[in-house]
Parts: sequence; C-alpha cells; structure tokens
Amino acid sequence: MEGQLHHTRNVSRVVGLYKGLFSVPSSIKLAIIAIISSFIYGLILLEFPVTSLLVIITNLLVFGLIIFLIPILASSIVSYSLLGEYRQVLTYRRLIATGVISNVFLGIILLFGRLSMAVFQSDRILLTSAILGMATVAILRYLAFTFLAPQTISNTLLHTFIHPILSLVAFTWLKFGNDPIRIFLAFCIISVALMIGMYLYLKKVSNSVKEIVGVQGDTLFSAFIKDWFGGKSDDLEALLEDIGEVTSLPINILLFRQEKKLKSIFIIPSFHPGPFKDVGSSILPFYLCKKLKEHFNCEVLVFHGPSTHALNLVSQRENEKALSQIQNLLTKTISFESSATPFVRIIGEEFQIGCQKFNEKIILIATRSPKTMEDISLEVSLSLIDAIKSRFGTEITVIDGHNCLGEDSPFIVPGSKLASQLLIDGEKAIEEIQEKKSSELKIGTHRLYPDIKKEEGMGECGIAVSLVEVAGQRTAYVLFDSNNMITDLREKIIQNIQEVDEIEVMTSDTHTVNALGPSRSGYHPIGEVTDHQKIISYVQEGISQASKNIEEVEVGVIIGNLENVKVIGDRGFENLLEGVARAAHTAKTTFPIIFVVLYLFSIIFLIFFF
Repeated sequence: MEGQLHHTRNVSRVVGLYKGLFSVPSSIKLAIIAIISSFIYGLILLEFPVTSLLVIITNLLVFGLIIFLIPILASSIVSYSLLGEYRQVLTYRRLIATGVISNVFLGIILLFGRLSMAVFQSDRILLTSAILGMATVAILRYLAFTFLAPQTISNTLLHTFIHPILSLVAFTWLKFGNDPIRIFLAFCIISVALMIGMYLYLKKVSNSVKEIVGVQGDTLFSAFIKDWFGGKSDDLEALLEDIGEVTSLPINILLFRQEKKLKSIFIIPSFHPGPFKDVGSSILPFYLCKKLKEHFNCEVLVFHGPSTHALNLVSQRENEKALSQIQNLLTKTISFESSATPFVRIIGEEFQIGCQKFNEKIILIATRSPKTMEDISLEVSLSLIDAIKSRFGTEITVIDGHNCLGEDSPFIVPGSKLASQLLIDGEKAIEEIQEKKSSELKIGTHRLYPDIKKEEGMGECGIAVSLVEVAGQRTAYVLFDSNNMITDLREKIIQNIQEVDEIEVMTSDTHTVNALGPSRSGYHPIGEVTDHQKIISYVQEGISQASKNIEEVEVGVIIGNLENVKVIGDRGFENLLEGVARAAHTAKTTFPIIFVVLYLFSIIFLIFFF
C-alpha cells in the first residue's frame, strides 16, 4: 500500500510539472500582456512630481516602449532567426513569453528599487536595481536557452544577453547617460556572478537526477522537451533504451472469420501504450490496427490489457518487433469454431465484471465505473488468471475497461485491497458464465472516425464497435481510441443505447493524445472537453452500421508471448518518476540558498561600486 501511495504521489508531482510547461497564453493574449505590462513597468520610472497628463502619457510611451517592449520584440526576432531546428521548440510565441516573464522579474526589482529610492532619496538605488534586474533577465534567458535550445557558445550568449543589453542601453540613455562604461562594467560583473550561480544550481539539480536514473538531468529534460515541443523522439527513446529491461509479455488474440476470410481481430496485449505522443509504444494500438488491417483486410481492435507505464515499450524499433511477432503468431495453425456464450455482467463490491466465452476462451472485462480507476497491473491480472484456472480449469484473458477517470484514481497493484476484491468479483463472474451454454456466433464490426481532435482526447483509430450476437442476445463492444474516459460518460452511453441487450464501453489507453497542450492531467480523457451527446450519437451510428454487416462467424484463439521486447520496467519507471520528483525538490530547496547569497553579494557590490 505504501508503494502504491508513493507511485501515485510521484505521478501527480510529475503531471504537475508537465502542466506548467504548457501554460503559455494565446498569441493575442500574450501581445496584450506584453504591451500592458510594458506600460505598467514604465510607470515605475516616471519622474515625480508630474506636471501634466501629457507628461505621464509621453513618459509611459517612451519608457514602456523603449526599455521594456522593444527589447522583447527585437530579441525574439533575432533569436528566432538563429534557432534553426529549435524553432519547433522555441516558437516565436514562446520567445515572446520568455521576454514577458523576464520583464516581470525586471519590473519587480525596479519597483523595489523605486520604493527604496523614495525612502533613502538616492537615484543610485534605482540604477543598482536596474542593473540587478537586467542581470536577472540574462540568467533567466540563459536557463531557457541552455535547456530548450542548446546551441554554440556564441549563439547561447547572444540569446542570453540581447534582451537585457537592449534594455540596459535604453535605460542608461534615458535615465543615467553620464556614466555608461561604469554601468556596463557593473552589469557584466553581476551577470557573470549570477550565471556562475545558475551553472552550479543546474549542475546540482542535474546530478540529483543522475544519482537515481543514471542519466544527467539536463540531458533527460532536453530530450523530453525536444519531443514535447518539437516532435523529435529519437533522443528520448535512446535514453529509454539505456534504462530499459528486456522481458516477455503475454498476448491473447481472437480471430473472427467468415468463410475462411478474416472479418475482425481482437488483440488483448500486456504492453502499455505510453508514455506520450509518439514515444515508445504510445502509437502501438494505432500502428497495429493500421498494419494488420493492410495485411488482412479486416478491422483490428486493440484493447487495453492489464499493464502500467512500467510496460511501455521504449522505442519505435520495439514496436516493429512487436508487430513482427504478432504477424508470426497469426500464421500459426488455429482451431476455429462458431461457438460463444451470451454476455454476462455481475456487479461486485468494487468492480463490474463483463464476461463472454468465445470458443474455449473467456474474455473478462473489468471496470470500477462509476467509481474511478487507473491501470490494472499485469501482476494482478496474472494472479486472477491463475486463480480462475486453478479453481475452474478454464482459460481467461483480462481486459482493463479503462473507462472512468477522476481525482485520485487508484492503480490496481499487487497487495492492495482493490486487487483482492478484483479476484473475488472476477470469480463470481466466472461462476455465472460457467452455467451458460455455447451457441453459434454472429458478429458485425464498424469503425468511425469522428470529428473529435486528438487535443480533445480522440486518437487516430477513432471509435470501433463490434456487435456480437449469441442465442438472440446482442452485445456491443465499444472501443474508443482514447486515454480513459471522464466519470459518468460510460453510464450515459449505456443508458442512451437501446438497440442492444448488453454494452460495454472501453478505451485503448492510447497515449498519442498526451502532452499536446494544457490540461488537468496532461491530456483530456474522452468526454472532458467534448459534448457528451455528440459522443453518444457516434456510438449509436457505429452500432447501426455494425448491425448491417452482422453475420455468422467462426472464432479462433491464439495465446502467445511477445519475446525479448524492451520495456521501461518497474525499476526504470519508478526511477524516472523519482528522479524528476527529486530534481524538482532539489531545485526548490537549492534555488533560494544559492540566489539569496548571490543577490546579497550583488547588492553589496553595487552599493560600494556606485
């Protein structure tokens, strides 16, 4: 239980850090913020007493534009022209945002200087605060460009200093034009001192990651950023390859054919489709659907088998390996039979369990909906499979419905109370289905590609509906290519679908919808930002279309393994989470110590220098 809480805590902390990376306003909002904030900072530099409104407006325009706004725009244009391939990471909008954030710090320091100047009646205090503020702008930019767009030393220095130097030139010209050399000498000394402090700070944070993960933190962060912002996954996958571990993953496949021609394929794997976007096995459900449909000319449904992020494949190369092995499994001699039981559902103490037997294989679908749930671990699933085989002598495969996400959704891990209850509820469902007789099987399948964007939570595979008819009972298997589902949407769909006797609504847990923009969880589960009635209408359409091609089929079962595939692994995944969380903690605790000392030194130096 303690390990479960530790894991959940680390996931939450990393998601919180991730969300901060996307909190950049739209271009219009950013432009408005830049203009208004520049004029507000210009107000700090007004000379008092003010003689007229015209003087106020003139000074605001002069100080706001020349000292604050123009340096943002000019530095963004110059930096953007030099970024090359990093323009995907530091877009012009993000460069403007960097300038706006830098000016926030500059404005705060100038305000403090202006207030101190009013108390001590000394213009030099305003000058020293300006120098300190512009040196702060320099180290903030150094931090941004070092992590987000590492280039040559000359380019990095240009990115770092163009904004503060433009501001300092304007400030010196407008306010203290009589001693420019002394002012720039002081700025250089303070900037160098603060940059040394920043270097030591970053080194400590980076080393705190290496102690746990085995990879320098700046290297890891840079690789993440390149993929999140720039869509370049090679560096990150290379790091995951280094920390990954080789394993064997169970896989179950059901093939439905009509007159020797495949009509549909159900794949229940135990890899996890993560971690995000195009990294590792995030794209694997779509990739398998696409490639296998091209080869066999039938619909392929890749369900979410029990697995956690520890079972993310580490790279595209491992995806190719998985596809190749699945294709080899499909060439084996398979026994087909038109045999299935009606669908059975039991509502247990914690779980709803749906069961249906195809040939000699029982599909067991587990969900806690309307209670929330995250992933079921493979270990819990294997324990359930072994217990049922021992007690009933029958083979099952487990599907994690992954269809109800909310606050504090629990992972189902070994040793937890929920894992024990899943075993109890699962056995009750098997008891009931054992009493059902098998009959001939009919199936109809349809896939829709709804007008729902990836940013709203819908992956490339859209919505697949398989309509299964046994002994007059029709059951709809509805699979959304999404990462989980918002609370209560499953229930709304079930309540609004009257055309079938039974229905289960599931998601593939695709992570291609992750890390695309700001959101509560780092992605949008289906239904969080899309109208529910629109989603329900798509499901109704899918069922209607599937009913038009329903026909008697035979079903064959394949039980196999994906051998020697490399996954992140339990240790690697926990180390990644712990490493990022430790880096965040180190960053928060180290920053005040290093920079309080450096700023005190800077203030004392400037007081004596001027």
